Amino acid sequence: MSDDTTEVVEIAPRARSRASNGRVFGAVDGRLTGARRFRDLCLAFCAEIGVMIDALPASGQQTIRRLAQLTVELELMEATRASGEAIDGLTYITAVNTQRRLLRDLVALGDRHAAGGFDNLIEEGEDGDGEPDLQPV
Repeated sequence: MSDDTTEVVEIAPRARSRASNGRVFGAVDGRLTGARRFRDLCLAFCAEIGVMIDALPASGQQTIRRLAQLTVELELMEATRASGEAIDGLTYITAVNTQRRLLRDLVALGDRHAAGGFDNLIEEGEDGDGEPDLQPV
C-alpha cells in the first residue's frame, strides 16, 4: 500500500453543473445575438492569451466570462447612447473601470501562460490547420 493517500477522482460529466460542462447558458438559445457575441468574445479573449478555456483555472475561466459579459453590456450601453438616448453615466464609468481591471487580469493570465503556468496549452489545432481550436464556453 502506498503512503500517498491523495487520489484524484474524475467526476462524471452528469454529476457536474451545466457551467462546468461548458453549457453556461442553460436553457438560453445560443443563437441569440447576445449569446453569440458573448461566446465570440470568450473565444477572442482566450485566443488573445493563447490558451483554451478548459486549460485555465476556474478563476481564469470566470475572468474571461466576466470580461465578455461586461463587454457585451458596455456595447449595449454605447449603442443606446449612440442612438441619442441617455444612459446612466455613473454606471457606465463604473463598468468601464471594471472592464479595465478585468483586461489587466487577462494580461496577467497571458503572462502566466507564457511562463508555462497552464497545462494543455494549444499550439496547433487537432485539424492540422495551424490555428488554435478553442472550445466554446
